[in-house]
Amino acid sequence: MRKIVFQCLFVCFAAVLAFADQVSLTNGDRLSGTIVKSDGKTLVLHTDYAGDVTLKWDAVQGIQAGEPLHVELQDGRKAVGTVSSSDDKIAIATSTAGTVEATVDNIKTLRNDAEEKAYESTLHPGILQEWKTGLNVGFALTGGNSETKNLSVGFLAARQTLRDKLSAYANSIYASNDAAGAIPSTIANTAGGGLRYDHDLRDNVFGFAAADFFADALQGLNLRSVFGTTRMSPTPVSPEILPPLLSARSSCTSWARVRS
Repeated sequence: MRKIVFQCLFVCFAAVLAFADQVSLTNGDRLSGTIVKSDGKTLVLHTDYAGDVTLKWDAVQGIQAGEPLHVELQDGRKAVGTVSSSDDKIAIATSTAGTVEATVDNIKTLRNDAEEKAYESTLHPGILQEWKTGLNVGFALTGGNSETKNLSVGFLAARQTLRDKLSAYANSIYASNDAAGAIPSTIANTAGGGLRYDHDLRDNVFGFAAADFFADALQGLNLRSVFGTTRMSPTPVSPEILPPLLSARSSCTSWARVRS
């Protein structure tokens, strides 16, 4: 009876290992779990006994994944399928292109389905996603020889993806002097704001467009509008002139409009 129990436990344990992903290391160790992702520097393995375990990619000799992984190679090729390895070589069994073979060193990134979905969402987020905002409010009040009130409000918002960035800001300052006979009683009344959009045109070329607005009631400035665009690409500087830095070639266009 005891022998039958041990046999059943062994079969169950073997079945669990068969469905779990396997990672073999260069020191001979083997770890079981679920492969989450790798960026070519580290590999994240989720285990039931230790949570997420991060391994150095240089220490990985081979992997075995029963669930499909999204693999990107150093030469730009991509493949999706179950992964097996032997003698430092990895075989990706895809459903469309057959088996794709590569060495462990040739893998640039790999992700499971959940991580791939999260990665894709960072490439093409909705316009209302990935925003980070901040609000600052300040108030100052003085009394005695001078009686003043000062209110300032500042707002910042930015949305950044891998290829572009959209940012906005707004600020306002209002201050008054409430002392008897003070002229003028309002000593500051300004408001401003703006938008800017940056986009990577290529790996070494980017451009942006910006618009800024400002108004000052005490100066009789109803609205000042400034618009600008530019395109920039880095160009190496001559070693004799500035060895450690880069110069930049750019074309810039800006124009302003004032209404009072």
